[in-house]
Amino acid sequence: MPRKLILPQNHWLDLESGPARECPYLPDREILLELGIVIPDGATFDALMARGHRRLGQVFYRPACGGCRDCLPIRVPLDAFTLSKSQRRCWRRLANRYRVEVLPPVFKDEHLELYRRHSLYVSDDNQPGDGESYRRAFLLSQVQTHLLEYRVEGDLIGCSVLDEGDSSVSSVYVFWDPDRPKLSLGTFSALWEMRWAAQLNKEHYYLGYWVCECSRMSYKNRFRPYELYDWHLQQWLRFDSLTPELSETMVSQRRGETSQRINLGSGGCCRRP
Repeated sequence: MPRKLILPQNHWLDLESGPARECPYLPDREILLELGIVIPDGATFDALMARGHRRLGQVFYRPACGGCRDCLPIRVPLDAFTLSKSQRRCWRRLANRYRVEVLPPVFKDEHLELYRRHSLYVSDDNQPGDGESYRRAFLLSQVQTHLLEYRVEGDLIGCSVLDEGDSSVSSVYVFWDPDRPKLSLGTFSALWEMRWAAQLNKEHYYLGYWVCECSRMSYKNRFRPYELYDWHLQQWLRFDSLTPELSETMVSQRRGETSQRINLGSGGCCRRP
C-alpha cells in the first residue's frame, strides 16, 4: 500500500524531471516536465493552479519544454460562466437521470474495473494500470481531493477526481463507461462540478491544459467564457470564442527564461519560471 510523504506544510521539494519523452498531444514533439512535491494548504494550492501546475498522485507538475509552450492552462471563471444552447440541452436531458455522489478518495473494485476499461478504449496501451498504480495516481493525495460517482439507475457510468482549494477546484481526471457514450458524461460532469463549485463560492474551475492543435482538447474551450494562461506574460487572458486569437507570446517559443523563487506562504516557497 503506498504511503503519503511527510513534509512541512507548503515546503516545495524539487524532483528530477527525467528525460524528455514523446509528447502525448502533438506529433513529432517531446515533452519535459518540471516536477515537485508539496503539501499545500488551500491558498497555496490555488497559487499552484494559478501558475499552471497540475497534480497527479503526490506530484505537482507543469510543462518545461525547451522550445514549446503550446500547452496552455485553461480555467473557467465561475461567476461569468454561461451555458450554451447545447449545454442547456445536455443538462435538461441528463440532470434527472444521473445520481451523483461526492466521496473521499476511496478504493473500490468497480472503480478500478471501469478505469481499466476506459483506459483500453482511449489508449493504445493494451495493459492498463493495476490497482497499485491507480491508487498512486488518483487516491494518494496531499490536498483536499474528492472522488465523484456518476450513476444512472444504479449503474456506474463514470468517476471523476476533483481537487479543492480555498477559491478553486481542479478536475484531475474523468473516466467513463465506453459502452455508454450517449450519456455525455464528459460534458455533464464538467457542468455538474462547476455548479457544485459555484455553490461552494469558488472562483475558478481548472480543466488542465488546452492545446490548440490537439483535437482531444477541443471540448475544453466550449465552456465560455474561459481563460488561458500566457506563460510569457504570466497572466490569465479571457476569451469567448471557440477559435481564440492567441497573443503572439502564447504561441511563440520560450526564449531566455530564468527561474525565480516566489513565496508560497508560511514555511515554504516554489520555483517558478
